[in-house]
Order: sequence, then structure tokens, then C-alpha cells
Amino acid sequence: MALSLRLFLTIVVTLLLLPPTIASSPPHVIYILLDDLGFSDLGYTTTSTSIPTPSTPTIDSLQSSPHTRTLKNYYIEPVCSPSRSSIQTGLYPLHHGVVNWLKPEDPNGLPLNLTTMAEHMNELGYVSRAVGKWHMGFYRDEYTPTFRGYSSFTGFYGGGEDYFTHVEGDGYDFRSDTKPHCGTFNSCSKVLTNNSALNRYSTEVFGEAAVNIINNHADEDPDKPLFLYLAFQGVHSGGGTTPQKYLDLNKNLTNPRLNFAGMLTAVDSAIKTFYIGHYDANNDDSFVGGRGVRWDDVENDRRWKMIEQIKEGKNVPSWYSSENCAQSDDATSTKPCCGPKNGCEETNPSGTFLFDVLADPSESQDLSNQFPDIVTKLRAMADDFEEGQIEEGPPLEVECGDAVMGMDDVANATWQPWCSLLS
Repeated sequence: MALSLRLFLTIVVTLLLLPPTIASSPPHVIYILLDDLGFSDLGYTTTSTSIPTPSTPTIDSLQSSPHTRTLKNYYIEPVCSPSRSSIQTGLYPLHHGVVNWLKPEDPNGLPLNLTTMAEHMNELGYVSRAVGKWHMGFYRDEYTPTFRGYSSFTGFYGGGEDYFTHVEGDGYDFRSDTKPHCGTFNSCSKVLTNNSALNRYSTEVFGEAAVNIINNHADEDPDKPLFLYLAFQGVHSGGGTTPQKYLDLNKNLTNPRLNFAGMLTAVDSAIKTFYIGHYDANNDDSFVGGRGVRWDDVENDRRWKMIEQIKEGKNVPSWYSSENCAQSDDATSTKPCCGPKNGCEETNPSGTFLFDVLADPSESQDLSNQFPDIVTKLRAMADDFEEGQIEEGPPLEVECGDAVMGMDDVANATWQPWCSLLS
């Protein structure tokens, strides 16, 4: 994923299995992750009625639920792999070591000594399953989902592939992994058959996979609650063509916004299949409603507005007035001006400073001399935070050499845990 100020939307849906008399039993948990979603891309986050928004009725209804809690702080990083690694471990990139997005050929991944969200849930008695985008390393089997606490995984290991062909670079990447610690890479990384995923829209495939997991849970693990990590590929950039039926639901939007809106509506529709449409209060399904009670809880993030995108052809400011700057009398309005006349003296302050960012957002009044105790306390907190910082990436356990692809009858080349293949 390219560096940007696009965000993730995280939705946590908890569904109670048992009636109120046994309400102390743990609920099922579905953790839904959306990729590359901007702050104002959803109906409920848009403050202006004059700006058309994508059609997301399911997500909007979840947000309006009386059980919803809206989180307003910053919880993620601006690129994929660090954010996902932080979600899985509860650690900042400074402490888990995944500080940039991972390419398929990178001999890197979420360090094996860290405990994932699935492993924590398993300790609480859950069975954990994963669907969708992984993007936390796969160069060795040990870094793939079924070795990190998930009993099964349907999706792709990499970060950005075609929504229909499921190809990233020159390799096909769509698989169904079962059973943790399942041996050699051939048994751990089975690529889905041709009619299962190839040339099918990934958002729909992931939605169906989630429904199948929910449908089969009572038979496969009747004594355990379900934890489902559902990480959609949508609305990651570079999605290509969106199915027409999702574009038709966004006729109030025009290109290039229309294709993005269609991708988001597709995700919303996939969520609807298992949350509202498939499991309603009138059926005899104990997963939600029916013989139990209908109860939901959602956590999601409302963050800041995105920096305004300046469209092609619009004038760009070429200077900003501030102290120690000289406005040029011949500045243009098409690109930043260069040269000393319209430049600013660079300042590199040294030492320790303290600012009240609420009262002084421009950080112009240093308060460190007035509040030395606060400076000492914050400095100690910063030192504690930096404690345990690790270098980027885990140490290589073996010499892997260059990345290679496995071969499969679905495609000429497929991405596999290539270092395990070589070792």
C-alpha cells in the first residue's frame, strides 16, 4: 500500500450466542477491517449534506446502534503492514519492528516471539479463524496465519493484488490454509481451485467465506465461541473494475469517485450477508437472534479529515508568509518558487521544549521553564516508550536467497512461503 493519509475502518461486532440466563458466556466476536478508507468516505462521517457519499447502509446502521462506541483517537499507521501488526499485537511499530509495507519477496514478517490477537483469544477459550488480507509476512510457513493462532485462513498473503485474478506481480495469491503447524509448505498453503476464487471478486468471496465459517461453527466447534478476523481487501487502491451492480447503487457519484464508491458498497453488502440479511431475529439460528438474544457492539474510528487533495489544473500556493521569510514580487502560482528571495530560514531548535498544544497549537510559547516537573515526567515517559525498541524485521533463521514462486495447476506461478520451499 502506498504511503498516504488514508485510514483503516475497524468494526468489532460481538454476537451473543446464549439467552440472557446464561449471559455470562463469552460472545462470538467478528473483527472487521477495511483497508484504505478515508475519514469522510462513509455516510455517517460526512458532515456536509451537499457532498454525495458512497452507499453504506449496513455500516451506517451499525454505527447508529445504541450499543456502538465511536473511538476518536489515532490508532493506526499510514501504511498496511505496520497497522495490521499493531492491531494483532497491541504494540507500536517501534516495538514490533514492522515499520513499512511488506513486498512478497521480502524476507520479513511479524516477529515470531510476539503474541497475536488470535493467540490471546484462544487462551480465553475461542477458536480463531481468519479471512481476507494478511500482509504481515509469509516468506516462511511460521509467519502465515495458521501458525499465528488461526485455525483456518481463506485469503491472500500479500498486500495488493488484482481483485479478480488474485495476481500480485507475476504470482497468483489466493489460498485456503487449514490447521496450524500442518507440516510442509505444500500441505499448509493449498491454493484454491479454479472455480473457487479465480476471476471472482474478492470482496464477495470473503463475504461468502465468513458466512460459511459462521454456518459451520456450531458443527465444527460447538463448545467454543468464535473469533473471526475478517480483513477485506476493499477498498484498497488499484482495485480495477468494480462489478456493475455496486456502481448502480452509487448513481449520485461520478468517476473517478464512482469506482471507489462501488468497492465500498460491495464491502457493505458483504457485511450485510452475515450480520443483517442472513442472520435475522426471525430465523432459528442461535448465532444471532432466534433461540438467543440479539445483541451487538461495534467499535470503529472517527478520525481527522483528510488533507485536501488539490485536483490537476488547480493553482497551488507558491509561498506562505511567516517570520524570517521574504515574499517574492514575481512568484508564480503553478509550482513552488525556488531561490533565496522567497525562501524561509530553516530552524533546527535543540534542547527540550514544552507546549500547551490545546491553547497554543502553533507551538510558539515554550513552557518548559515554567513547568520543569512536567518536563521531567514526560521525558521519563518518552524514555520508557523507547525502551525495548527493536530493529526493523526479525533476524533471518536461515539463508533464503532470492524469492521464488511455487507452481500450481491453477496458475503458472503462485506465491508461497518461498524460504520454506528452499530450505
